[in-house]
Parts: sequence; C-alpha cells; structure tokens
Amino acid sequence: MNNPLSSMFNFFGLKLSLQAIRLEEFIPTTETDKAWLEAFLHAYHSTREDLIPDRTDLTNPKINYFKAYVNKRFIGISGYKILSPTHAEITKTIIIPEERGKGYGEMLAAQMVDLLKERGFKKALSVVYTTNLPMIFIRLKQGFLVEGLLRNADAPGIHEYHMGKELE
Repeated sequence: MNNPLSSMFNFFGLKLSLQAIRLEEFIPTTETDKAWLEAFLHAYHSTREDLIPDRTDLTNPKINYFKAYVNKRFIGISGYKILSPTHAEITKTIIIPEERGKGYGEMLAAQMVDLLKERGFKKALSVVYTTNLPMIFIRLKQGFLVEGLLRNADAPGIHEYHMGKELE
C-alpha cells in the first residue's frame, strides 16, 4: 500500500514531495558544531560572502537552530531568534541545492511557524532579502505581510523586507 506522505506529484511542472520533515534541534556549542554551521552558511546562504554572520552571531543563545531531515537525509536548516517573550524571528531557512524544487522550503517554513505557535509566541517575523523571491512567495502564501522595507540593510544595494504574521 502506498503511503500518501511519501508520494511524489507534479504541480505545474514542479516535483513536490509530501514526505514529512523531521526537525532536530541543533545547539552549536562545540568548536566542531560552530565550524560546521559557519561553513554551511558560507556554502549555501543567499547573500554575499562578506555579509554572512560571523561565528559570534551564529552562536547567539537567543537563536535556536534546527537541522531538517526527510527520512534520514539531511535537507537543510532553519531557526528562530527570540526577540521578546511574544515575538520570534524565523531565520536562516536554507535548503541544500540538491533538495530544492521539491517543496521542502515551504514545508520547513510552515513547520517553523507551527513550532513558534507551540512554543507560545504570538507573532512570527521574518526578514527576507528583496532578491530572495522563493522565500518572499512562501511567506506571503503563509499569510505574512510586508511590514517594512529596509534599504541598504547590510550594505549598499542590499534591501530587506520585514514581514510579520500574527499567530493564532
């Protein structure tokens, strides 16, 4: 019998997977973990190399990271930064290139919103580079609203949308 959660289907030419994503909390406390996270972001983050957070930022205790897996296959990471007891910012949702185009980005983004609800946050925020069209579309589809635009956020020509969603 086919498991509907592991089937593949084609939607407008895109192969989407309905396999469940498993989140594993990742706390980069050892030098090996810190080095892995830094190397991962340098390899796959969608911004210029000189704008990627340094190791001090990556090990901020207010940021909770999660590795994402489908079955036992690593597909990417995401995390959230605690801004206040009621607000959290979803950050660094990255799917590795060989797993893109399968719907995992949208699924991981949705799981992070659900996780924030479960942990009692009342509002989810997301800062997205204006050039990151896939994440902008995912967030809009999830009900996030553009609450602001920050021009020249990290450097000249690097603009960010500040997006937010009230959690029910």
